[in-house]
Amino acid sequence: MNSVRAVALEQPALLAGLDQQTVLSILAEGQVRQAKTGQILQTAGEPGTHLFLLRKGRVRYFSTTESGQEISLYILAPGDAFGLVALLDRSMTYMANTDALSDCELLTWRHESIRDLAKAHPQISENAIQISLRYLKEYVDRHARLVSGTAKRRLGVTLLDLARRTGHVRPEGVEIDVTNEQLGSLSDISRFTTSRLLSSWERLGALSKSRGRILLHSPESLTKA
Repeated sequence: MNSVRAVALEQPALLAGLDQQTVLSILAEGQVRQAKTGQILQTAGEPGTHLFLLRKGRVRYFSTTESGQEISLYILAPGDAFGLVALLDRSMTYMANTDALSDCELLTWRHESIRDLAKAHPQISENAIQISLRYLKEYVDRHARLVSGTAKRRLGVTLLDLARRTGHVRPEGVEIDVTNEQLGSLSDISRFTTSRLLSSWERLGALSKSRGRILLHSPESLTKA
């Protein structure tokens, strides 16, 4: 129970608006699950049997093309929920794949369990709608940038978003764990263009790079034309 209490100190969006005791009781109903880096958590097209709440680590939404190419859609951070289709009366299939970008700890609820909790606490369903709409807005904004924005602008927005949601504050700036391939996919640009733009920003002192990691020194410069 102590580990559940620790999570409840920072109330996840899925449980926003509920009192602390209710939050604790809902979290206590979840099953703790560990996932190793690279482990698949959901597969597109399979029945949406579980709702997940990420406690530690990072998880990626991605789709796979017919040729086998993986397209990163979104990176989730601690406190984020996914598998929201499990809240529906007749659960849909998962719409995308998810995998663990790092070792993760999650809470999971089966379809029947989270449905019962949502009936007892309707705020859960309302929060799930708000979360879904937030994800939808992210995709709408991303599409608009793809149509009308530059590659530099798209990459800058992606870096700032990851810094805000998943970054670690260091004395020298904000550190992000992400690969060039993931950045390129999230920004809808090639890995070559991603590498070229990062190198140009590094020469200007806006960031520094290491394998699988970026340290932002001057975030405000990333979205300038």
